[in-house]
Amino acid sequence: MLKKFFLFSYCKIGLCICEAFSMLMTMNRQERSLAWEITKQ
Repeated sequence: MLKKFFLFSYCKIGLCICEAFSMLMTMNRQERSLAWEITKQ
């Protein structure tokens, strides 16, 4: 039961990372640096 929950959580996290990564790839350099400044704070 617990193992299944952890597996589900890892899948969700992985999906979020993939989504964020593809979003960063489609952004232009200016937007990317702006987003980076926001996340660093």
